[in-house]
Amino acid sequence: MPSWPSTLSAPVAKPPPTNPPLPRKLRENIEAAAMAILMAVGLKYFLLEAYEIPTPSMQTTLMGSPDLGIYDRILVNKAAYLWRDPQRFDIAVFRYPHNRSQNYVKRILGLPGERLKIAGGDLYRVSPPGKLPAYEIVRKPLSLQGSLWKRVYEQSTANAASAFKIRSANGKWSVDGDVVVARDSTGRGASTVFLRADELRNHAWHGYPEYLQEKVKDLQRAGLGSGRAMVGDIRWRTAATPDDKTEAIELLLTERPEGGSARELSLRIEKRGDAATARLRARELRPNAQKVEVRSENIEWTAGSELALEFINSDDRLFARVGGTSLGPLAYTSMPRHLAQGGVQLRLTAEGGTTRFAETTVDRDMCYLPWDEDPDFVFEVPADHLWMLGDNPEQSDDGRSWALAKIWVDADNRIVAPNKGKLLVGNARWMFKNQPESLDRDENPVVVPKRNRIVLSDLQGEEHVLIGSPEDVRKWMRDEERGDSVRFVPGKYMMGRAFATFWPANPFAWFRIGLIR
Repeated sequence: MPSWPSTLSAPVAKPPPTNPPLPRKLRENIEAAAMAILMAVGLKYFLLEAYEIPTPSMQTTLMGSPDLGIYDRILVNKAAYLWRDPQRFDIAVFRYPHNRSQNYVKRILGLPGERLKIAGGDLYRVSPPGKLPAYEIVRKPLSLQGSLWKRVYEQSTANAASAFKIRSANGKWSVDGDVVVARDSTGRGASTVFLRADELRNHAWHGYPEYLQEKVKDLQRAGLGSGRAMVGDIRWRTAATPDDKTEAIELLLTERPEGGSARELSLRIEKRGDAATARLRARELRPNAQKVEVRSENIEWTAGSELALEFINSDDRLFARVGGTSLGPLAYTSMPRHLAQGGVQLRLTAEGGTTRFAETTVDRDMCYLPWDEDPDFVFEVPADHLWMLGDNPEQSDDGRSWALAKIWVDADNRIVAPNKGKLLVGNARWMFKNQPESLDRDENPVVVPKRNRIVLSDLQGEEHVLIGSPEDVRKWMRDEERGDSVRFVPGKYMMGRAFATFWPANPFAWFRIGLIR
């Protein structure tokens, strides 16, 4: 049998390790921090990335303005276009084709292979020659349209009388605090033109909070946003309180465009006995013009009770809501038109009795502007490219205006005549401003006249210091024609879809957080 020791042997002592292990808690913290860093890097490059908006090209959808001190932060889904193609009206971040070191954010308006035209603030598809229909309006989804309205007017005690033009109205109108009262004892109707003639324009301050509007107006007077286009796409709301003698209320929008017949768009509510009817109508003001009408079911109209009215003209369609009854959409046939000076007018009419109007507001749609002087210019989007525009067309450098600058230089980087040296190509956006503080961040080339130097950023963002004067640039620089792919963004440059604002640079001035439409 084996012999067992009477006592247990003591373990042999081991020498202490040269590098003692880290305390468990510290090791776990380091591992967690390393994982967080890896996840953050992975999210940034493959899933999510945050950007700051530096310029006003997307206002008021996205805010970025050195003059106002507001810079939205946005979140971008970088995987969005891995699973689906970019869609029209997406707000997307992309590498700028004319300076690939810069990222831009714009809204997608044109898809590959499309032929597009801007007219009257709207966007139209243009068919190839000989095919019908020649023009087809590109309509925004209603879910998107609701987020794009810009406030033009809001009724208040201070502005009611001036907005409703009380002195020039037919019938008898008066102001009672922030309520406008129409009295029609003749039965011919009390009618008034609504808003000043210049209000329904694409003014830069529309859509801003009230406390910022005066500052934006000052910027406009300095030349930023001229309000040069009339806007006929509007949303008009009011709360009408008729008495027992009121027979009809009408909201009328009249367009008098350049190069076409005038058009009347209206919402009319009539009471006949115990029944009331609401009607939408679109009518061309020319002989034998076809009338387009839609009538609703009978609506509830009670004397002395408030009746909420909403009238919308958007992308050649009419919508309305009268109390709890919806009308439309009523699509009317139209051709691209260019609205002339004073070409849009709003008129409010009340027939019979006394009617009170309160809480009146008017909002306008975005108004796209053609960049070229030729109003019939057609943008032809190449295959595998997209056409990108800003929501603030007055202050947006986008697919309407992009061009390439081509400058030739000799071995000493002196500007020479075309085809006489090495070709440098970069973004073409030059203004010859000599004050550094007035330079646009994207100005290219930049002229330094006192030193006889020109700084050009090429397509990769690399800067080249050239020897030459402003006269040399004017004489020898060539803008590549704006056709082909120069105005458009290759699909491979799309980096993701912007989907949320999450923090402004100055949260105490204007806090903005939410989903982007």
